[in-house]
Amino acid sequence: FAIKLPHNWWLWGIDIQFDSYIDNRQLGYFADVVSSSVMPGDRIVLCTAKTPWLRAARESSGVYSARNLDYFERRVLRHSGAQVALYISSGRHHYCRYAPEDGGAQRVTAGGGGAFCHPTHELPERLDLLVQGNCTSYRQVAAFPSPQASKRLRKKLWLLPFTNASLALVVGGLDVALALMLGLHLTTGWSNVDLVQLTMGPLRNPPVLVMVLVMLGLQWGALIAFAHEAKGLRRLLMGTGHAFGQLSVMAAAMLISSRIGALAGSSPAAALSFLTSLWLLGGFGAVLGLALYLWCCNIAGFHANEAYGALGVADFKHFLRLHIDARGNLILYAIGVNKVPRRWRLRPHGRLDSPWFDPGGPRDSPHLVEAPVRISK
Repeated sequence: FAIKLPHNWWLWGIDIQFDSYIDNRQLGYFADVVSSSVMPGDRIVLCTAKTPWLRAARESSGVYSARNLDYFERRVLRHSGAQVALYISSGRHHYCRYAPEDGGAQRVTAGGGGAFCHPTHELPERLDLLVQGNCTSYRQVAAFPSPQASKRLRKKLWLLPFTNASLALVVGGLDVALALMLGLHLTTGWSNVDLVQLTMGPLRNPPVLVMVLVMLGLQWGALIAFAHEAKGLRRLLMGTGHAFGQLSVMAAAMLISSRIGALAGSSPAAALSFLTSLWLLGGFGAVLGLALYLWCCNIAGFHANEAYGALGVADFKHFLRLHIDARGNLILYAIGVNKVPRRWRLRPHGRLDSPWFDPGGPRDSPHLVEAPVRISK
């Protein structure tokens, strides 16, 4: 879309196609807007659903290349006399503003309406962007939540087995399925499980061996694919280490559950005790292992999306207000709320302009994330 604003300002929104090429229909649409309505000296606020200045791959020179936006500007705006004065992206669920050191467009990430909060402590303090063939340096001037608060949120990963108990129960069910495939529920097989039995048991039954190998192979491949932010050998090592850790948790759960089942003697209740213990210990242990993996990888700079998506932090919401004053200057207000309400009260009979839902308890006051940012005309 392209919306004309007062004092020769524009608000444009483009579909950046998941960092792929911008299609010709969009290019044609904006070229028509430029030829019919845009005047030299106009200023544009350009909105995207991705954050290409953070997501773009590093080139061999180590300079970030926001090639799609750069191509869009060269193709559409080069001869118009208009300039992009502000980039706004909703690609990440936090607030962050980068200001150019030598003049140019501000770059703001503002995805404060997202389902969960993304971290800010991993954001680089400086960016070098290749803009119109020139290298432009940017520095980070504001972030919400603060990097310190972002790191504190990561500690909640250790509660993952309890905050995501359904995942633990599903994974524990896979451990139970493997125990049934190995026949540990038969006779007194649950009472004397050891590492030798876990290793040699499948070798005595070729069909079971094939099923176990397929199951473990799928897990290994899935965890390598899960480590998608790493490349090459590092990705292989991360996925293999995670798979080995999960396999160790599974084996430990079987050994411990065997001891618990043996306490019940040789009755059918012992087998049920073994399988129930395996279900709970295997599932919660596997999710705790996942939390450990995400914790370590996030410290190393990986899995920000997966780690904080698993946390599901609904707080630190924010939104932007753009104001154009009488002199034609654009003023950017970033308004944040540290803690959102958990309970809501339905009010269908209020005034026509009042909300239908109000917080059912105390509410956090909104505040400015940073001082208002003035962009001169």
